[in-house]
Amino acid sequence: QRRVTWGQQSSNQPSGEESKMSEESMLTALVWVPKGAAKLVPDQFEVSEEELKAMQAAAAIEEQKLEQKRKVMKESNRQPVPVDESMAEADDGLAGLNMDNYDEEDSLPAFGNDNEMEEDDPYLDVDEANDSEEEIEDYTVKKSDAMIVCASTEKEFSVLEVYLYDESTESLYVHHDIQLSAFPLCLEWMEVDPRDANAKGNFVAVGSFLPGIEIWNLDVMDVLEPVAVLGGGKKSNKPMTQKRMMKDLKEGSHTAAVMSLSSNVFKRNILASGSADNTVKVWDVSENKCMYTYSHHSNKVQSVKWNPVEATVFLSGGYDRTVFVVDARSPNAAVHTTVSADIESVIWNPHNPFLFVASTEDGLVTCHDVRMMSNAPLFTLSAHDKATTGLTFSHAVPDMLATCSLDKTVKIWDVADNKPKCVASKQMNIGKVLCLSFYKDSPFLLSAGGSTGQLAVWDTLENKGVQHAFSKRVLVPVSLEEYQIEDNESITPETNSSSTKKKKNKNL
Repeated sequence: QRRVTWGQQSSNQPSGEESKMSEESMLTALVWVPKGAAKLVPDQFEVSEEELKAMQAAAAIEEQKLEQKRKVMKESNRQPVPVDESMAEADDGLAGLNMDNYDEEDSLPAFGNDNEMEEDDPYLDVDEANDSEEEIEDYTVKKSDAMIVCASTEKEFSVLEVYLYDESTESLYVHHDIQLSAFPLCLEWMEVDPRDANAKGNFVAVGSFLPGIEIWNLDVMDVLEPVAVLGGGKKSNKPMTQKRMMKDLKEGSHTAAVMSLSSNVFKRNILASGSADNTVKVWDVSENKCMYTYSHHSNKVQSVKWNPVEATVFLSGGYDRTVFVVDARSPNAAVHTTVSADIESVIWNPHNPFLFVASTEDGLVTCHDVRMMSNAPLFTLSAHDKATTGLTFSHAVPDMLATCSLDKTVKIWDVADNKPKCVASKQMNIGKVLCLSFYKDSPFLLSAGGSTGQLAVWDTLENKGVQHAFSKRVLVPVSLEEYQIEDNESITPETNSSSTKKKKNKNL
């Protein structure tokens, strides 16, 4: 495990080789797992006999290809080689050792009784039971742990990293990771098991540069394959290359990268996806099939979100600088509005479901009322100097909006009465901030990912401006006695630690 505490991670921006490496890695998407959804002790992945045979067959095919390449190279490079007399003498000496038949020799010199060695050697007396208990303890998810799933890429390797964050000690570490087959673009947590519509679990859907949507079981360690793939290439005994995946697609599949995902709040088996093929698709995860395809956009669909109170209504925004509000039952009646630049993100206001907010590549944030789409925005906010890459509302604090940007900052806004006011601004020190999200189970806890591949967690209530603006609006009780606030700490923190507060009676 790679354990990280804020004390260890609190360093300034990397320099030299570290800076060079950070430019080759990025954290592109993240999602919180609801508290209590993860197994306390994850399962260990076991390869079935069928899966093992399939892997062996694929490996044999790859070996045959490599052998053919070796033969071709050997034939093309065959030239007379001058004989080195010293090497010839060495070969003569080795000939006496009969190395050609080395693997066929049955008898080996005896060095004693193996059982006697195990009984007499005190260093071989290992308490396997204790080891097993320690491993279980290491991987146990505590009830106080918050789980964050991050999609990151370093050079050509892409991975899902499952972090655990303990709010009481402010410790953060990678619990386990999952290797991905392509560059990840978006994530969405799901509780429905694609293999059993009546079963619940801990799953994450992953959209990437490939047209398929992979669904992974987060409660299994060392897993090798997703439990399901929506769309994408058909299964084949031949090794699946990216080129073959794009050619031989399943019925109903996207035909380009999957850029956004949204799980339906009321029908947990329903997933919406936005794609670079200019379409939005609605999937039945339990049936592993595409139910509907919507083609109202004329360019890539960057963001899609289901409405929090209307089960059939979704929001989509794309590179055609248009935001659509669509009722899945009547797609021809969709309403839309245009914005100033390509869409980066769209979200509903969870405390007023008639309102949605859109962010754009030019740094603007606009708020719209679906009942008055032809009217001007309720407000237009110049939120950042560069592209506003992410938006998130606190689900327990009305009118608390957070934005992030390529300008490397996260800002907290009070949007009450459609009169936005910046309450706090923070340099996260994780490079360009690409994604962020509030945690539903803790009203002020915010996570963000950046272009350095790092994850930052910020308890925004540590900020005096946030406390003054929102502490009396929170829908769940919060004790303010444990916070000691510094007036200027929200401006420019020196490190990428997301928290500099001091808590009483807690070991940091």
